Amino acid sequence: MLLPELSAGISRALAGLTESNVTHSLDEICAALKKAEVRPEMALGLRSRLDELVRLESRGDFTATRLAISQGLFHELCKVFHAGIPAFAPEKGKISVILFVGLKGSGKEGIAIKYGEYYKVRGFSPALVCAGRFTAGVLHESRRCAEKAGIPFHGSDPDCLKVAHAGLTRFKGDSDLIVVDVPARHEQEADLFDEMLQIAENIVDPTMSEIRRYVVGHVLTFQHALTVE
Repeated sequence: MLLPELSAGISRALAGLTESNVTHSLDEICAALKKAEVRPEMALGLRSRLDELVRLESRGDFTATRLAISQGLFHELCKVFHAGIPAFAPEKGKISVILFVGLKGSGKEGIAIKYGEYYKVRGFSPALVCAGRFTAGVLHESRRCAEKAGIPFHGSDPDCLKVAHAGLTRFKGDSDLIVVDVPARHEQEADLFDEMLQIAENIVDPTMSEIRRYVVGHVLTFQHALTVE
């Protein structure tokens, strides 16, 4: 999810909200959500619930309509961002290894860089490791975007485990947040989870056993929740 773009799009929609263009402003909010890579069904569902809220709360009063939209949008976005469980929070000065995996077409590469950039502006020292069989174009674009964001980059070897080990060795002395991006070459969840477990079990240095347990435990929990066999 592209948070700066989402914030800008929603701010524009709310700033332009008038009594005569409520529907248009809600459409703009929905468009901003989709542009920020929120799943279309989630964006449309949020749009529908805001419509219903406006119908119930406005009472023909534009001030009440504006308040209903702003408060309703806040609560709906909270539900989008809050998964109901405590989020992982990296600590400055303590090495955290974050493994990014996803099926083809998930937009994972851009999100991995955005994740590193998010923590960089908050005082962390992130690094990006592109591990595995990325196409030359994807690898070049990831390197370019990482360099533009000021994030150290490592990648090129087609052997996923080899390049991941090399990247961790290179960065673990200087970075406290190492993002390992694995190529999205699977189209089926079962194959993806098999590779996730293999990578999580093998790429982390033995001195990072706590991180390894965290990664593997969450992979297994996620797999069980989705009942992937």
